[in-house]
Amino acid sequence: MLPPIVIETFPPNRLGWLEVIRPTIDDSMLREIAEGDYGDRADEHQAALRPIRDHGRLPERFEWVPGEVLELIRYSDPTDLSWKPGRSGLEGQRMRGFACAALLATEIELGDLDETSLAQGLRCEMDLGGSEHRALAGFLTYAIERVPTDFPWLAASGLLLAALRTGESEVAGGAVRALAEWIETDEQVAEALHAEREYHSFGHEQGYYLELGQEMRLRAARQSHADLQSILFKVAAQLEE
Repeated sequence: MLPPIVIETFPPNRLGWLEVIRPTIDDSMLREIAEGDYGDRADEHQAALRPIRDHGRLPERFEWVPGEVLELIRYSDPTDLSWKPGRSGLEGQRMRGFACAALLATEIELGDLDETSLAQGLRCEMDLGGSEHRALAGFLTYAIERVPTDFPWLAASGLLLAALRTGESEVAGGAVRALAEWIETDEQVAEALHAEREYHSFGHEQGYYLELGQEMRLRAARQSHADLQSILFKVAAQLEE
């Protein structure tokens, strides 16, 4: 169970992250997502994506249409100008964020939290900001409370990172400190961390966690409280491993 101050600061919200991102996807971006599988069945993909973009209406589970193109865009790299499918720059980040938010919000209702979608979503949020960070934190509090027995350790460290991104004022308010202490001391989280280190996940192998760890390390260095800084450095080291 997350500390009450964390839940109060970042109220659990399954769809909040998607709600913030979907209005940023214009028709040309939606079409490009729909064409992500070499243009195959693009019209069908676009028709299935439109209710998600326009109304936040998700299926109970994703079938090939439009799940395949969402998964392909999830793997895009907006920092690589030559990467296809997807775009480069901020529009590419938003497209990848939209895909990850839709996939995760659907998966969590099935009792799953895909670590690749989460890692890629966290990587998008590095270049977004404002309400996106708070919305992602709210999704992660929902996810952790929804699957409390076997959520990936990345969800806990991702929530910590998203909370830090909302602004250093959150540290003074106590939410980040409480979350950091929970990660270090909660028996269930410690077991999840140990289990995560037993194998190298796809996300680890692809280096998706590395830059998240580097960001955590930079944020840790800014902290004035030595005990909080120590915990953040530990989390950074696990992400970088």
